[in-house]
Amino acid sequence: FAVSSLIAGMAQSRVDAVVCNSTPIFGCWVDWLMAKIKRSVLLYNVTDLLPEAIVTAGMIRHDSLLYRVMKFQDTLLCRWSDCISTLSENLKSGIVARGIDNGKVQVIRHSLDGKKIFPRDRDNPWRKKQGIPVEKFVALFAGTIGYISGAEMLVDVAGKLKDRKDILLLIVGEGPVKDKLEDSARQLGLDNIR
Repeated sequence: FAVSSLIAGMAQSRVDAVVCNSTPIFGCWVDWLMAKIKRSVLLYNVTDLLPEAIVTAGMIRHDSLLYRVMKFQDTLLCRWSDCISTLSENLKSGIVARGIDNGKVQVIRHSLDGKKIFPRDRDNPWRKKQGIPVEKFVALFAGTIGYISGAEMLVDVAGKLKDRKDILLLIVGEGPVKDKLEDSARQLGLDNIR
């Protein structure tokens, strides 16, 4: 993907800005290189503080060589970016704590327009098609079912709520942890998560 992205980017005659997302962490170098070659602005969009989020997920240790390399790389990308956007003041503080100029980091929250996005009637065609009874409360996880998404805790939650027949935990998305979640729920005999 990195090579094909670089080739596609090089085919563009003019690029005003290159937007780089913090995940996947090792793919950002292609974006940085593209911005340098095209003499364009590099905007680094940080959605997770890496590698700290990976440590929190228990995938690597805080004192490992991999952690130090990943943090060095991410900090370097922050330094070399023209502007950094992130989702919260907490993430901004984490970036600034690495020695990055506070003025370079902008918080841009993801938000919804409550006048356009709001709960609909429970008695609807989609729910019928999915076989979800109207009286059942649905708690939805929608997004990437990845290693640092936290989605694995949903099986634990479903286990604690297994006697609550009025609640369904619904997971919508794809990712490398999805099969593991499905297998765990099946092994535990949980019918309140899907």
